[in-house]
Amino acid sequence: AAVHRLVNACTCDKTSLFLLISSATTRNKPAQVRPWLLENIDYISPEFRTKDGSLNIDPRKTVFVGGVPRPTTAEELASVLSAEFGPVAYVGIDIDPDLKYPKGAARVAFKSHQGYHNAIKGKFVRIPHVDSNKKEVEVKPYVLDGQQCDECQGKKCDGRSAPYFCGDMQCLQYYCVTCWDDMHYTGTAVRAKHCPLVRLGDQTKAMNIVPHHVIPPSASGLSMNLERQIDSILFPPSAPVTTIVPSLRF
Repeated sequence: AAVHRLVNACTCDKTSLFLLISSATTRNKPAQVRPWLLENIDYISPEFRTKDGSLNIDPRKTVFVGGVPRPTTAEELASVLSAEFGPVAYVGIDIDPDLKYPKGAARVAFKSHQGYHNAIKGKFVRIPHVDSNKKEVEVKPYVLDGQQCDECQGKKCDGRSAPYFCGDMQCLQYYCVTCWDDMHYTGTAVRAKHCPLVRLGDQTKAMNIVPHHVIPPSASGLSMNLERQIDSILFPPSAPVTTIVPSLRF
C-alpha cells in the first residue's frame, strides 16, 4: 500500500517517475523513483520447468552478467541475450537479501553449449536501458563451487574439487592443480597465457598468476589446504572482501 501511495504521488515524465522533494536549501527538486516488481527477478523458459515445479537447467551453461541496469527485468535480459547469442533457458536477477532490490548483476543459463560459448566469446553485450539508448554490460563464465577436474575426473587429485576454472575459449573447463600445469605448460606456449578463475565461497577472482605457483613448495598440506592458502593470497587480512558472484539459486 505504501508503494502505491508513493507512485501515485509522483509525476510521470514519459516512462519515468519523479517525486518532488523540498529542503531548507532546495525546493521541488525531482528525485527519480524506480518501482521494482519481485516477479521480475526470474525468467524461466517454459520447457525447462518440470511437472513438479523444479528447474531442469544445466548450471554448466551459465554465465555471469555484470553491470546490468537495475530497472532491467529478467525477461528483458533474456530477450536481449537470446537475440545476441542464442536461446536462454533461465535468467536470475541478483537482489539485495534485505531490500529485495536489484544489485546490478544476473546469472544466465543458455539452452545449448553453443549459446554459452557465443556469450563467453562475445564478452560484452549492449542492452536497452530506460535512462539511455544503450548500455554495454560484461559477460563472464559463472564459476561453480565443488566441481571435479574435467581433465582427470579426480584421478590426479584424489577426487577433490578442482580449484581452477579456465575461461579461455580453448579450455572452458575446471582443472585440478596438476592438470592445470599439464594442460597449460606442456606442448604449446599459447595456453601458458591463460588466467585461472578461482572460486572462494561467494567470491570469484581472475588471477594474472596461478596461485599455487606462488605458494612455497614447502608449505605443509598443499593439496588439502590449497583453497585456504589461495584465500590468504587473494584476500590478505587488510584487504576488503567484496561479493563478486552470488550463489546460484537453482
